[in-house]
Amino acid sequence: MGESRNRVAGAYALTTFAPIIAGAIVVNQLGAGTTILTGNNTYTGATTITTGTVRLAGGSAIADVSAVTLANTAGVALDLNGTDEAIGSLAGGGTSGGNVLLGSAILTTGANNTSTSYTGAISGAG
Repeated sequence: MGESRNRVAGAYALTTFAPIIAGAIVVNQLGAGTTILTGNNTYTGATTITTGTVRLAGGSAIADVSAVTLANTAGVALDLNGTDEAIGSLAGGGTSGGNVLLGSAILTTGANNTSTSYTGAISGAG
């Protein structure tokens, strides 16, 4: 059986995670702060934003096959930061939070061929 690990980030006001994330990794944003993901990440696990914000820097900061889920909680956001991004799927969000901030970027979903439901707001000119 393959190895699975969790990466937990964002417990501080601002955290930048620069190393490449690869393998059977699950990325969880648990703290109320902002985590900046950079690099060409290739992990195969899900990306979950429970509290706080995940901000992207550079294309492929989230693996193209990663299922992204945002909690329906005030202050929860996926911030593309003006960077085009492709993800496996998008789910969650709602009237309280779990929003996607495009800026001028384009978000492409569907690479993992999974049917999901997303009810948060998507804002920006992307």
